[in-house]
Amino acid sequence: MTAKRVFIVEDEANTRAFLSMVVAEHPKLELLTAQGSLSAARAALRRYTTADVFLVDLGLPDGNGIDFIRDIRRKHAHVPVMVLSVFGDERSVVDAIACGAGGYIHKDGALKEIGRHIEEVLSGDSPISPSVARHILTRMQQQSSPEKPSDTTLTQRELDVLNILSRGFSREEASEHLKISRHTITTHIKSIYRKLNVHSCTEALFEASQLGLINNRSSHT
Repeated sequence: MTAKRVFIVEDEANTRAFLSMVVAEHPKLELLTAQGSLSAARAALRRYTTADVFLVDLGLPDGNGIDFIRDIRRKHAHVPVMVLSVFGDERSVVDAIACGAGGYIHKDGALKEIGRHIEEVLSGDSPISPSVARHILTRMQQQSSPEKPSDTTLTQRELDVLNILSRGFSREEASEHLKISRHTITTHIKSIYRKLNVHSCTEALFEASQLGLINNRSSHT
C-alpha cells in the first residue's frame, strides 16, 4: 500500500522534529514537508500539491493556523486536516472545526500517539482530545436547547439592569445606581428571566452575553 503523505505545520522546532520523526518511522506514512510558519506553509502549499493529510498547529509566529486551514480548503477541499495545538479554548476549537478540521488533538496529550491519530483522520474518523470534546458538546447542547420565546426584546431599562449586574453589583447596589426601588429591580429581573427563558442571574448573564446584549452596550446612567 502506498504510504500517505503528511504535511506538517508546527512552529516549535523540537516538536516539529519529533512529529517528523514519528511520521517518517511510521510504516503507513511518509513525511511530505514540515514547516514552521504560516508564510512558509503557504509557500509549501503552492509547491507540494500531493498531500494526503495536513497536521496543523494554530499558534504560528506570523499568523493563525486557522487561516492556513482556510487556504487548504480552497485548494484541497477533500484532504483531511488535523489540528495539533496548545490552544484548547472554545473559540479556537469551534473555529478550527467550522473551517474544516477533521480532528483536534491538544498538545497536552500523548504526542507518541500522533501516528495513530493521523491514521484515524485518514480513515474518516475524527480524533479529538477529551478536553476539546467538552467544548464541542457544550456548543451542541447550546444549539439544541429548547427554543427561546420569540419575545426576547429587552427594554432599555432591562438592559441597564443586566449591564449593572454583569459588573458584579448586587440588586441593592443596582437600585442605588439606577435610582429606582429594589422592588422595581426585582420586577425587571423577573421580566428578563422570562424573556430569556432562564432561572438565575448567572444563566441570564450568560444568555445575554451569547446574544450580544451585554459587553457591547453601556448603561445610560
